[in-house]
Amino acid sequence: MMFLNRKYNQITSFNKGFTILEALLAALLVAAGLVLLFSIVNRSVFIHSEMAGKEIAVVLADETLSRISAGLVNLPEEATGLSGDFSKNYPNYSWEAKLETINGDLLKVNVLVTWELNGKANSYRISTLLHKGSKH
Repeated sequence: MMFLNRKYNQITSFNKGFTILEALLAALLVAAGLVLLFSIVNRSVFIHSEMAGKEIAVVLADETLSRISAGLVNLPEEATGLSGDFSKNYPNYSWEAKLETINGDLLKVNVLVTWELNGKANSYRISTLLHKGSKH
């Protein structure tokens, strides 16, 4: 806003700086941007930890299924299920295997790995068919 100062015959300007309202609005916009940025980073870290947990579960399930298939896990003749954990290396992870005979000569093996992350139960399942004539 500009006024004519009659005493000195010159133009006086009142727009020499920011008003308090403009400063508050700028601070509000910066704060909103920072909150959005921090929430995106937080979500990214959470998703990364979930995916890392799932990746570990996939490897552990595959390892357990391979051990069962190779005969490294002692299967009783009429066993229908087994379970265990992954000792102190992966204390939050455990496994369960269900065995089912199909058509007399096939054995269906389902391996379920479960773990807890941030108070939420998670699981990953993998399965295969084995010929009973093989090692198991």
